[in-house]
Amino acid sequence: MKLLILFTVLVNLKSVISFEQKVVPSCNQNEPVCEFNWVIDYLETMVYFSEEQNPRPVVVRDGVLQKRLGCNNYENITDTELERVITAEGSYKVLFAINGQVPGPSIVVYEGQQVVINLKNNLLVEGITIHWHGMVQRGTPWMDGVGTISHCPINAGESFTYRWIAEPIGTHWYHAHLGVERTDGLAGALIVLPKDSDKKTNGVAELPDFAEEYVMVLQDWKYSPSVEVNQEINWGLTGYLRDLNDPECYTTTVETDGGGVGLTAFESAVINGKGHYFINRTMVPDTPMLPYETFMVEEYKYYRFRIVHAGMMFAFRISFDKHAVQVVSVDGNDVIEEGAESVIIHGGERVDIVIFADQPIDNYWIRIETLESKTVAGEEIEPGKVLGVLRYQSASTDLPKTERMKCDADNRCKVINCPFKLFPDSHYTDCMPISDLKSTKETLEKQPVPTFQSPDEFQEVFINFHFSNVNIIYILYWMRIEKIYPTGDFMVDCKDKDCSDHCQCTHIIELQRGKVVQIVLLNMDDAPFSMPHPIHMHGHHFHVLKIGFPEYNSTSGEITKQNPDIRCNTADCNTPTWANEEWLGGNVPGINLVDPPLKDTIMVPGRGYIVLRIKADNPGSSFFPIISGLNKQNSVETDTS
Repeated sequence: MKLLILFTVLVNLKSVISFEQKVVPSCNQNEPVCEFNWVIDYLETMVYFSEEQNPRPVVVRDGVLQKRLGCNNYENITDTELERVITAEGSYKVLFAINGQVPGPSIVVYEGQQVVINLKNNLLVEGITIHWHGMVQRGTPWMDGVGTISHCPINAGESFTYRWIAEPIGTHWYHAHLGVERTDGLAGALIVLPKDSDKKTNGVAELPDFAEEYVMVLQDWKYSPSVEVNQEINWGLTGYLRDLNDPECYTTTVETDGGGVGLTAFESAVINGKGHYFINRTMVPDTPMLPYETFMVEEYKYYRFRIVHAGMMFAFRISFDKHAVQVVSVDGNDVIEEGAESVIIHGGERVDIVIFADQPIDNYWIRIETLESKTVAGEEIEPGKVLGVLRYQSASTDLPKTERMKCDADNRCKVINCPFKLFPDSHYTDCMPISDLKSTKETLEKQPVPTFQSPDEFQEVFINFHFSNVNIIYILYWMRIEKIYPTGDFMVDCKDKDCSDHCQCTHIIELQRGKVVQIVLLNMDDAPFSMPHPIHMHGHHFHVLKIGFPEYNSTSGEITKQNPDIRCNTADCNTPTWANEEWLGGNVPGINLVDPPLKDTIMVPGRGYIVLRIKADNPGSSFFPIISGLNKQNSVETDTS
């Protein structure tokens, strides 16, 4: 009797789909349901995938990009073929892709539509959950997509259907919410449009008709897998993260105020999946033949850019050479139009800006730069960056030769959404904090600023986020639903531990239904230097009533002392309160209860605080984390969704 052994070789031919940078509705506005079918699978950067042939590596030979057809067989890749390559910054890296796309396909739906996503996990071992960042999930907290919190991960080979209502209107995004998968491809834009698109008001005047609306997904980019970088950070190997065998160690970089910028060295960034690595941070990239993300405009027309920061840890300053930016919306919520030279966007935030194409027909750089200014040793450095191109119709295809605006005493620059209060005097640059933006009349009509008539209707919560050695996880909840927590010491209630010093536990704060909840977010500890970082609240959009910055040297712009408004009772400030007890009960001076901006993600300044307000009116269980693809430890879970 013969034993017959069959070997089956499966060649999985797949195709990469180029990213659609224009805002294109996924469904007709009259359809009650907008349905999507997603398959999540692996893809690799710098590889040409097509349905007609096996994948082909893309290499640089003779100063051009070529497909590798065999060991010693190459041919030039065409521009059409290059559109089906995830080039990133030119290195090879395995990613997670949705329907062959990185970033994932944009979801563009209308307010009130039921959104249905049929998801198939085609990965080998990784589980998946998807969070719909900005969706309040009113009545559907189990669709919030936080793995082990709102539902179990979708295991390899399994399928799951997400179903939720598209609200509120605005620019939002989605991303994996398990491990660090979102930083390796699982993220994309989520845009909710008003059904009546004829009314485009901005609180004071109608917005112009846009010739086009563009999507811009930004991400800082590591050539190593994010899970590897994450573990090396947890192991305390950050000083060696240029390369574990590199004789030069990484020296922490800081902003102009002296606050830390990143836990690891900045390597590169991408715009809609396209980027470069810049040698010595000059304007000359190491692989200049890689494509730049290019946005086409016509002279004397208006364009709306819906910008999403899907990155790991670095904030970006966005500017368009020779063009002012007009901020009209933050985190999907309209604000009265505010002009500036540039705007800063932090991880998880979204900002909508309007550009008026009023310059001579040419090509102009779009600059996406980090806030790095120097090292902790005082050595000045150029910021990290990624560049895009604003190209006028009929302009050549040559790269821009433009320069950024020069800020001087006669032409000061204005920057919106700084994580600090001021720049050094020598920069001739003025900061406008996000709290100074004003909500439009329509925004306030949809979600008024929560106020209260009696102390019984008010609750105040202090939460300290920082990067010290403390490891406290906060849970705020009301009408608590069942959670799917991991087991072990990590979820020990802080009530059962002594947190006078460093500790690891879960701090549970119960929010009472219907109350006005004022949340004071802090960023204070005994670390040698501070690091600002963004915080995202699931299930709610909050009003930003006040930002309390630390004290600065007005000449150098550096932090000299933490904000004195907060009294810390421990080195890590685990039990903070107001230094002036008269501020308790909502009596904080300087808060804006008239027209504050509405957001769901906020950058908490180092050594400072932010005052937010919500109304506890959305029952369920959701998350309140630091927005960093590489840091899960200091996270906050908020059961107010």
